[in-house]
Amino acid sequence: MPGCGPLLSGQVHPGRIRAVARVAIAVALLALFVLAELRTTHPLIDLHGLRNGPVALTCVVAFVVGYGTTVWYVVVPSLAGLPTSTGYRLGAITSAVGFLLLPMGVLALASAPFTPRLERLLGTRGVMTLSTALVVGPNLLLLLAYGNPVFLWLGSAVCGVGIGLGTTQSMNIVVGVVPADRVASVSGAAFVLRSVGAALGGRIAAGVLASDLVPGTPIPAWDAYTTTFVISAVALPLSIALLPAQLPAAVPTIP
Repeated sequence: MPGCGPLLSGQVHPGRIRAVARVAIAVALLALFVLAELRTTHPLIDLHGLRNGPVALTCVVAFVVGYGTTVWYVVVPSLAGLPTSTGYRLGAITSAVGFLLLPMGVLALASAPFTPRLERLLGTRGVMTLSTALVVGPNLLLLLAYGNPVFLWLGSAVCGVGIGLGTTQSMNIVVGVVPADRVASVSGAAFVLRSVGAALGGRIAAGVLASDLVPGTPIPAWDAYTTTFVISAVALPLSIALLPAQLPAAVPTIP
C-alpha cells in the first residue's frame, strides 16, 4: 500500500526513537529522584508531606492553576501580536502585548494582603474556590475577545487577583499544617507542581493551535483558540471538586 513501506518493513522513524528514549530517560530519572527524596533526612521536596490531605490537595490545585494560567502567557501574546487581517487579531506591538499582561502582575501583588480578611469571611475552602475561579474562569472571557483588547485586559486583571489570593492562601495552608522545619520543602513541592502544570498547559495549547491553521498560512484559526480557552476553563470545576468540604484555618481567628 502506498505510504506503508516503512511500516511494513519494520522501520521506525529515528525521531520517534529519540522521543521514546527521552521519555524513558525522564521517567527513570524521576523514579531515582523520588527514591532519593524519600530516603534523605532533608529533602529538596518533602514527598512525605504530601501524605497530609490539605497539603496534597493544595498541590493539586497549584498544578491546575499553573495549567490554567498558561493561556495568558502563551496564547494571549499570540492572539494579540499577529496581524489584524484575520479579523480576530489585534496587530499589537510588543509593548502593547506587555500592557495587556501588566494588570495580572500588578493585581497579583496587590491582592495578596487581602487573603486573611477574605478567609475570615469565606473560610479557607471559600478562598481557594474563589481564587481558582478567578484564575481559570477568565478563560471564558477570551471567547469574546474576537479582536477586542478590552476582554484581554479585563481577563488579565481578574486572573491576577486569583493568582495573588490563591498563591498566598496555598502557602498559608502549608504553614498551618506542616511542621516548621518542613515548610520550605513542602512549599517547594507546590511550586514545582505549579510549574509542571504550566509546562503541560503550554504544550497542550501549542499543540491545539498548531493543529488548526488558517488555510495557506501558519496562523491558528479562531476555532483553535476557542478550543484552547474551553480546555483551560474545564480545569476550574475539576480543581474545585478536588477541594475537601473542610480545610484547616490558615490564619488565626480574630474575635
